[in-house]
Amino acid sequence: NLGRRFGDSCTCMISQACFFCYMCIIKFNKNLQLLDFILYCMQGEFMKILVINGVNMNMLGIREPEKYGSMTLKDLEKELYAYSFELGIDLETYQSNHEGELVEKIHLAYKNTDGIVINPGAYTHTSIALRDALSAVSIPTVEIHMTNIHNREEFRHNSVIAPVCIAQISGFGADSYKLGIKGLVNYLKSYEINNIEN
Repeated sequence: NLGRRFGDSCTCMISQACFFCYMCIIKFNKNLQLLDFILYCMQGEFMKILVINGVNMNMLGIREPEKYGSMTLKDLEKELYAYSFELGIDLETYQSNHEGELVEKIHLAYKNTDGIVINPGAYTHTSIALRDALSAVSIPTVEIHMTNIHNREEFRHNSVIAPVCIAQISGFGADSYKLGIKGLVNYLKSYEINNIEN
């Protein structure tokens, strides 16, 4: 909420500026993605998505570049933040190698986050604690992987996280994150529309 973060007067100025931009876009038929973002600004609220990266994801760019590429975690996060502006959402990223810290982050998301995109790393196949945390907060979640886990070692084929997620996306590199975020945003929008209609 912009008022909560910057004050009501700032929210008012931003809304007025957004309305001016909105009218310009309507008049000149410009970028519709920007129009979506401006509509969110005018509402004064943003859909909040939390992107969680688990164990070893801080080693992106170093670990097995033939599988994961040369992009670092910082590069990935910058790309995702840029993408969040296109979608008109409030994006937060988090990474930890510690299972308990990941669980705590999921707990903190309760009533503070609309949706979660998670790449648990190797915890995908072992962490009942992460599964239980996601189940407890009941926040719509998409599990993603940069590589195709079903085309790798057999022990990577099974996910204990996927059954408590709305979807699993794997094999598209960094684009797996964008596909997960976009799909989650569309899911949440559809959920809101259905609630309003009912």
